[in-house]
Amino acid sequence: MKKFFFIIIFIIIILSFTNQQISLANEKEPYTIESTICNYKSEVNGIEKSICIEHIMFNANINNQNHLLEAVIYRPMDDKQHQVMIFTHGRKGPNPPKNPRQYLAYNNICKYFAGEDLVVMYVVRRGFGNSEGSIMDEYKDTPLSSGLEMVKDLSAAIDYIKTKDYVLKDKYVIAGHSQGGWAALSSSTVKIDGVACVINFSGATNYAKAPRISNWQPVVNRNLTETCKILGKSNKVPTLWIYGTDEPNRTPDQTKEMFDTFVSSGGNGNLIILPGIDHDTTNSSAIKLWQVEVRKFLEKNSIVNLQNNSVLPSHNKLVA
Repeated sequence: MKKFFFIIIFIIIILSFTNQQISLANEKEPYTIESTICNYKSEVNGIEKSICIEHIMFNANINNQNHLLEAVIYRPMDDKQHQVMIFTHGRKGPNPPKNPRQYLAYNNICKYFAGEDLVVMYVVRRGFGNSEGSIMDEYKDTPLSSGLEMVKDLSAAIDYIKTKDYVLKDKYVIAGHSQGGWAALSSSTVKIDGVACVINFSGATNYAKAPRISNWQPVVNRNLTETCKILGKSNKVPTLWIYGTDEPNRTPDQTKEMFDTFVSSGGNGNLIILPGIDHDTTNSSAIKLWQVEVRKFLEKNSIVNLQNNSVLPSHNKLVA
């Protein structure tokens, strides 16, 4: 009987080792597509900095599958370690066209934050751009499940970037625009080691059970507000919300309703609504309006590697 028992244990060990070897064999090697250095001067604050821009593919294990995801890393050219911002993009409707140049989007805001002395990793989520996977992976039935699915891509990006010797590994910022802003907000409800805070630029989401009726937007906004109640209850890190007064899909009052529901449910948040800005809260005009408040938010949450310590002019804006 003892002999039989040891044979069984030996077989289990062999099978375990074999499965591990298969998993390692299936893991895809990251690689660099292109690496360039640019001398960047910010349009909004005059900061000049040499920035290395690396266009890469990195391995992401999501839902027990290995994917090569596309990303662009913007990092200051020096010998220091820097704190990290993970940034991600929006989605143009339920069935967006394939855009192999997706990696070039948000170049301006990524350079801006790299000029502020952060390492910025712009993540192209599954199915978008040249990333593997399906663009429909994140298109779940509800706003909640869609947001949480996108968080998996962002968490995988942190797993990758924290292996680099040029980053500080204790404080990360997650940020995103539009659908990416909703992904960032959703990430504030998940325990991800090292994440200190989140910035949501014009966040909302496409989801499979959104109504297909003529007057659909008010219904969607109510669904988003109801989801903000759930997100607020589960919120784990401070959040900053940045929206425009001229947002085409919701009024400032509807934005405030989403935010107030999040906070009244227990969420930690601050809201800025920028005058004269539409859905694009990441362009140069918007950056000029929010840069002071964003710097204060990052400093308050111990994201301290900010380049420009001079006092910047405040702007007339709505702060809720």
